[in-house]
Amino acid sequence: MIRICDPLFRVFLQITDSRKSIHEEVEAATKVSAQLLGIVSQLNGQQSPAHLASFLQRLGRVRANDIELFDGEGKLLYHSPPSAYKAGRDAPAWYSRLVSPSVPKVRMAVPDGILVIHPHVSRAVLDSWDELRRILWLMGLLLIAVNAPVFWLASRSLRTVKEIVAGLQQMEYMQFHTRLPPFKLRELNVVSETFNRMAQAVEDGFAARERAERSEHQLQQNRELTQIIQDHIEEERRNLARELHDELGQAVTAVRTIATTIVTRTQEDNPEVASRAQTIVDVSGQMYTAMHDLVRELRPLSLDNLGLGDALRELVGTHAERHPELVISLQVDSVLTDISAELSISAYRIVQECLTNVLRHAQATRAEVRVSRAAASPGDCLVLEVSDNGIGKAADVTAREGHYGVLGMRERVSALHGSLTVSDQHPSGVSIVVRLPVQTKPAAALT
Repeated sequence: MIRICDPLFRVFLQITDSRKSIHEEVEAATKVSAQLLGIVSQLNGQQSPAHLASFLQRLGRVRANDIELFDGEGKLLYHSPPSAYKAGRDAPAWYSRLVSPSVPKVRMAVPDGILVIHPHVSRAVLDSWDELRRILWLMGLLLIAVNAPVFWLASRSLRTVKEIVAGLQQMEYMQFHTRLPPFKLRELNVVSETFNRMAQAVEDGFAARERAERSEHQLQQNRELTQIIQDHIEEERRNLARELHDELGQAVTAVRTIATTIVTRTQEDNPEVASRAQTIVDVSGQMYTAMHDLVRELRPLSLDNLGLGDALRELVGTHAERHPELVISLQVDSVLTDISAELSISAYRIVQECLTNVLRHAQATRAEVRVSRAAASPGDCLVLEVSDNGIGKAADVTAREGHYGVLGMRERVSALHGSLTVSDQHPSGVSIVVRLPVQTKPAAALT
């Protein structure tokens, strides 16, 4: 594309050259006219001005000069006729002012008169103007001839750019399915391919994000459902434990009491009846013990009556009594009576599951249970830590197939917005640390 400053510079040069050439032409013409008329005046000697005026009329128009002849009294005797060259036309006034040179007039004394030569530049200026017009027309045609194809090609390219801009705008409105067609120009085709790859990546990213959000939502719903199921299970366990303790426990106690009475009354008179009654006493005692163990497994009554600390002490004591080969220590560092029932039963089940795993898989001789409360944002945090000196490894605990104890604990912890960490002990064993946000009981429940 031809730059605009180039034609303007050429016009400036043309005007400058025209001004210079006009000045030289008019100045030379004026000098020639003055010399000619001076020679004629000398040749005529003492002839009258009328004779000189007759000569000037025969001479006619002198290019680039207006000649005036005055007598001794200042009367005009002769004035040059108007120029017939390009008569009726003049250059624009602004152009005349721009290129007209400043050439002084010439006054010559002749016998009994004065001859005045006025430089006349209008015809030279008109020639310069016509030349400039031709140049301007040629430059305009050249600009059209050269720039028209350029603008045509640019407009075609801009249509392609508009398609790219439209594609970007559609991407801005989250229409990630937008794709650009292939373009003939190699550079623009590279842009199209890059845009399409970007759009595909963004579309895949948003699709993956939507799938992740749906999965997270479904996972959250599943956790909430799991928590509801756990709450219902715990509620049923508690009801069943109370029914067993109140109904079956009383019935077994009554049978044992009656059998004991029969043994007392028939021990001397009917030893056979007394022996069979004693068997009933022994069996009912075993039934009561089994029922009591079952109640404790279903729902430790001490958890509802005395709180989490006493329930854990009872749990540890029961395991220590049943498994004397494993030394279990319990350390409770805080008061645990003000935490909610949901958190209490979850903490109890987590510790219960950890001790069960130690007994089943760790082959440990020592286990430690520590319960404490730690400051956290925005509230306190209940910390449960169960460690052993067994043969297990953290990787085996978390990846053991067919066993869902740790998975169940993770679900419980996630439902309560807590965290569970499994790590190796030194020199052997595994440590499980659970942190649960503390949910305190309502004020009415504390009274």
